[in-house]
Amino acid sequence: MSISFYKYLALIAVFWGSFFIGVNRLQAAGDDHGNSVAAATPAALGKNISGTIEARKDVDYFRFRVRKKGLLTVITRGSTDTYGVLFDASGKVLKRSNDGAASTDGKNFRLRYQVPAAGDYYVAVRYYRNAGTGEYTLRAMFKAAVVSADDHGNTVAAASTVELTNDSVIVAGNIEKAGDLDYFRFTLARKGRLILTTTGSTDTFGRLHAAGGKVLAANNDAGAGNNFRIVRTLNAGTYLVS
Repeated sequence: MSISFYKYLALIAVFWGSFFIGVNRLQAAGDDHGNSVAAATPAALGKNISGTIEARKDVDYFRFRVRKKGLLTVITRGSTDTYGVLFDASGKVLKRSNDGAASTDGKNFRLRYQVPAAGDYYVAVRYYRNAGTGEYTLRAMFKAAVVSADDHGNTVAAASTVELTNDSVIVAGNIEKAGDLDYFRFTLARKGRLILTTTGSTDTFGRLHAAGGKVLAANNDAGAGNNFRIVRTLNAGTYLVS
């Protein structure tokens, strides 16, 4: 029988079956906002910020700090035909936008991006195709993601029970925050060889426990990618995976 956990997918196999439990310009004299990530203007969320494209090829950079993951929306207003680019703290481009701030003007950009974590994010504003100059108003809004309740218990006592009713059983799991542990309890009807693993992009660490919580085996990356894999022959009885 197989049991897989999503966001970390787990697999347990039994003998009688198996389960799967570039170079930026320096800020020019008279330039209102810096022309690079390093020279970005610190900006507050929810506030209007005035800016001016003083010359062709002028780029204005702004830094926004978010405290948690969620939806970041950045727009401009005004008659200037703006183009916006969103970067993370390393300078990686996350999103680009030309128009979209309003359905009628066709000039102001709108950037919408689900930021995965707290941190600094940067927005670069320039004239579309560097074709002109003009003033604009920039505004960034943020809506924090709703944090769901813990999907599986963090202790032996609160472990989620997995019923091994089929040869293959799939159970979804999620590490909601740093330090979160998910416990699962299952019962083997007879002695068998188990393979416990996970699949997915999450870097998982797994432990196999006896019914009372004693650790019988642990593994980090023996599975594919960053997934753990544990192989163990066990007698009939109740066990846990965390």
